[in-house]
Amino acid sequence: MAEVGEPDFAVDFDEAWAEEDAKAPVIRIMGETIRLPSAMPAKLVLFVTKVKNGAEDSKRDTNVTEIVDLAGMLVGKERVQRYIDEGMSFERVGEIMRRCMNIYRKRNDGDQDGQGEAKAPETETGTTSSGSSSSTGASSLPTGAASTEATSTPSSTTV
Repeated sequence: MAEVGEPDFAVDFDEAWAEEDAKAPVIRIMGETIRLPSAMPAKLVLFVTKVKNGAEDSKRDTNVTEIVDLAGMLVGKERVQRYIDEGMSFERVGEIMRRCMNIYRKRNDGDQDGQGEAKAPETETGTTSSGSSSSTGASSLPTGAASTEATSTPSSTTV
């Protein structure tokens, strides 16, 4: 019940979101404990959905800056930039994104403990890919040929 003089909110989003934030997933990268957002950021969901649905502008190259921005929504842009400056490979930046996104997918699929592997979706050719999808429509981020080349540092990756 509201205190005297305070409104009686029909919905207190601040309180509800604070409860969600308290349950946010926690990961460790390079010895640092990081609390992820309590849910996958909307911009990342929209990007992945656009790629999955084959939106016209998703056929262009996704540049490294965009990947840093997207990964930064999960673990912090400054942190991602620091990892890159310290020599982290592009593949590992992508791995951070994929694994963090899998945490959210598993939560959406009802696997609250985050254990196990996500199922790979069928592709147009009927084979499975390394990505996964869920009832939310999210799929793994696209990777280009650069993700399989251990010695190259791409300036962009094809979406």
